[in-house]
Amino acid sequence: LTAVNLPTLAQPDNPAIRSLERLRNLGASGENLEQARKLIAEGYINLARSHRANADWDAAAASIILGQQDLPDYQEVRFKRELQQISNSRIASNQLAQRERLEQEKVVRLATLSEQLDTELGSLSAANIGTIVDLIDEYEAIDPGSADVILTRTRLLDGLVDAAAELRRNTNYTEADRLLTAALRFVPNELVLINEKRSLNQAIENSKQRQRTTEIAELNSELQNLLSTADLSVTWENQLTEKLQQLQNINAMSDAQLKLTREQIAPLFINQANSNIDAGELSPVRDLLRRGSSYAPTLPQWSTQRDRLAAAEAELAERDLAEQRLARLNGL
Repeated sequence: LTAVNLPTLAQPDNPAIRSLERLRNLGASGENLEQARKLIAEGYINLARSHRANADWDAAAASIILGQQDLPDYQEVRFKRELQQISNSRIASNQLAQRERLEQEKVVRLATLSEQLDTELGSLSAANIGTIVDLIDEYEAIDPGSADVILTRTRLLDGLVDAAAELRRNTNYTEADRLLTAALRFVPNELVLINEKRSLNQAIENSKQRQRTTEIAELNSELQNLLSTADLSVTWENQLTEKLQQLQNINAMSDAQLKLTREQIAPLFINQANSNIDAGELSPVRDLLRRGSSYAPTLPQWSTQRDRLAAAEAELAERDLAEQRLARLNGL
């Protein structure tokens, strides 16, 4: 019995069991039979432990089960305890393997996420902010409290602020606003983003004010140019009306200023009417007075001009009659 190797216990023709049978047949004492059974039981247990040390759980359990079969009703408690230990070791080993596998999967996934984040942060835009935030959230869910998450969030915020500021400095306000609007939708209540949005809004307001100032200056310049080169044609007057309307539309001319400007326009028509009357060119004068009076109808000069026109027309009519009478006399 003591010379039997452990592997032979698992053979179908077990030498140890044959030796035990021979002892029984020879009428060995109970003490000898007990010693033999104990040696065989120890052999199965040691064989099981050998398999268990190699994490061969099935072979370990099979060794104990074989011992229970070969030695029925012998050391049942010990055999059962060994089976329970094998089961516990199997479970513990599987749990460890599972933890190691999960840890390895975690390491691989974190490395993949890190690469993806580097790529996305390298091409930061309004279109991929949501993707970046999702990647950071997944990273944090896998590795809570990771310093990498804090650093990556900082990189994201710094990148957003730098990109928006660069767009703002280049007066690309539309793209800057789109970037910050998207950023605040995915990363709300971040002070650095809120401050940059305020800076952008101020820059936009300043730009609008500069544009308005420039537009007003250009319109006033065009208006003064029209007034200084007045030919009082319908085309000229249409251009003049358009400039006045544009200035009113952008609130660059108050009612008082408009009234003053119209009072400056009216004398242009009065002076032209005077010139026409002095030259005896009366046909356009009535239209000039009508159009000119629409700019400043309360000016007293209109009455004077109408009187002058009436006198000139009467004089012209009298002259025409005299010429007609003279023509008739000459015909006689």
